[in-house]
Amino acid sequence: MTDKDEPQASVEVMGEESKPAAPNLSVDPEKNTGVIYIAQVPPRFTKRKILEYFSNIGEVGRVYMQIDKKSTKVRRYTEAWVEFKKKRIAKKVAAMLNGQQVGGKHRSPAFDSLWTIKYLHGFKWSNLVEQLNHEKTIEEQRLRIELSQARREGKHFIDQVQKSGQIRNLEKSVLEKGGEWTTKATREVKVKKTMKKKVLNEDEEGQLLNSIFG
Repeated sequence: MTDKDEPQASVEVMGEESKPAAPNLSVDPEKNTGVIYIAQVPPRFTKRKILEYFSNIGEVGRVYMQIDKKSTKVRRYTEAWVEFKKKRIAKKVAAMLNGQQVGGKHRSPAFDSLWTIKYLHGFKWSNLVEQLNHEKTIEEQRLRIELSQARREGKHFIDQVQKSGQIRNLEKSVLEKGGEWTTKATREVKVKKTMKKKVLNEDEEGQLLNSIFG
């Protein structure tokens, strides 16, 4: 084989030296990908099972499954997003499986279930990440509001307990002195406190007038 017959390596000439051409970093890695949305995940389907199922049709990229918050003993999922490396495969999956029986083994809980799949036009995995982050922010704000409200209610409850304790101590003192304690007595205590405060204010006002006109 002569030099002319030998395969030539892909190189980029830089002055007198040659080196392998650098990869094009400007290419969007998600450009050719496609995402499908599964509105209802079949029973007992996990992330691994989703990967196995759809990998038989085409190359799968990433999978995200929303956990059912109502599930307790057995973890269940409500909805899922599946990314395919090729957009045309994602479209094919949605067109081929939507409304079709899941099938598999007859004893499988998902055997009679139907796929509810939609291809998301113009939707990329980065859009899903943004959506999930937005929902997380809203949830955190809601929890902060609920926590703040719970703290206010707790403080109000403690204040009421303290006031109740003060009234009980006053009741005990009245009864020990041979007095009679009724609901009316409680109201009278509040009235006396208000009247006492009013008298003090009037005394202070009188002292002020005496200092000016005395």
